[in-house]
Amino acid sequence: MGEATPNFFSPLPPNLTVTTLDSYGGGRSKVDMECNARSRALAMALHPRLGADSPAQVLSADLMRHVAHFARLVSTPVLMKIEARTGTLVDRLEFWFSDGSLEIYGGDGGSPRQTFWLRPGEYIEGICGRTGDALDQVQFRTNTGRRSPMYGGYGGQPFFFSCLSFGGTEWQQREILNLKWASGQCGRWLGPRFQAVLRQPLVSCTHTGAAAYKEDMAYLHPHWMGSLEAAQ
Repeated sequence: MGEATPNFFSPLPPNLTVTTLDSYGGGRSKVDMECNARSRALAMALHPRLGADSPAQVLSADLMRHVAHFARLVSTPVLMKIEARTGTLVDRLEFWFSDGSLEIYGGDGGSPRQTFWLRPGEYIEGICGRTGDALDQVQFRTNTGRRSPMYGGYGGQPFFFSCLSFGGTEWQQREILNLKWASGQCGRWLGPRFQAVLRQPLVSCTHTGAAAYKEDMAYLHPHWMGSLEAAQ
């Protein structure tokens, strides 16, 4: 019999814990206040008639919103791609971000697998896989319904997780920014227990339209767009 279709609306699996970052949605968190301060300074710097001591109130509301949106895009890294090495287990996962940063978990075993590129406005919404004494298999699903290659083998027991699983307002509009393993769960291959890092998707708190978001991302990260075109 074939593999069952993953149910991305299952309860939180026992091998997974969740951490939620500060929002980027214009609230009163430290992250939001820092973004707002940068936005005001940048708006005043860009305005042709304003000096450093001019009151920000003279700026139009539309200009302030646009600069605030753009400042968040400039200052916030987003996940660009996932790379993996696997054999019968998931040996290694790499999470590459738009600011050039990289998080690596696992060892050098297995063989390199197909890179999973995310598109502007796309983010990881769910994961599924199999675990036993190690992470046997993992697959990522985006908010557009696309799925990564199935990395790993078919040992262990299945697990599923989605940011939509909870249904309450606290979990609405969340993305899985990346996965993390503690040092004791990360050696030559990846252990069965790991942590999903969630945050509010940047696209949901920067622009009301996906087209404007994609245009700004293409301007900020031309190398990402070029890599996407080459991979297609």
